[in-house]
Amino acid sequence: MRSRSGLEEKAPGASAGDPTDKRGWRKRWTRRNVATATLLVYASTFLWMTASFAGTKKPPGGVAWMLATVGALVSLALFTLAAWGLFKSTSWWERVASAGAIAGLVALVPYGIAASSTGVSGPGLNSGIHIAGSAAVVLVLLVPALERRMQAWLSGAGRRKPQQASPWPGADPRRR
Repeated sequence: MRSRSGLEEKAPGASAGDPTDKRGWRKRWTRRNVATATLLVYASTFLWMTASFAGTKKPPGGVAWMLATVGALVSLALFTLAAWGLFKSTSWWERVASAGAIAGLVALVPYGIAASSTGVSGPGLNSGIHIAGSAAVVLVLLVPALERRMQAWLSGAGRRKPQQASPWPGADPRRR
């Protein structure tokens, strides 16, 4: 619909950020944005390895807890920086994410020592989550075949082309 000024008018109640606007909504949920959100969520799990999240009334102290907390916060900062780099499509985000994963694996050693000495509940599950997550990040980013696959996925190059409609009514081209 055109107005007298030549500009298109919007439907009443519709805005650019309205979730009913399907094209605008889909543009925000790109593969790159989903991967960025995934990195941020994984980064936040490193807070579980700090003394503040130990589950005791008073945060435990000691050198092991200090090293675990510093390592966890370094990993959190590196993964947050990597997520920002991924969101902005920089070339360095993969190296930062790899460094965050390696720092997280290193931080698990003092965390395991500190958690076992203070009787914290659930350090095995917490360690398992971080070993699996960091190993996945390192594998995807450092194995060339997996890294190429991930880059293709992020760029959208892995999508299938839509099939053309058959000239015969009722014919399904997938049933040949």
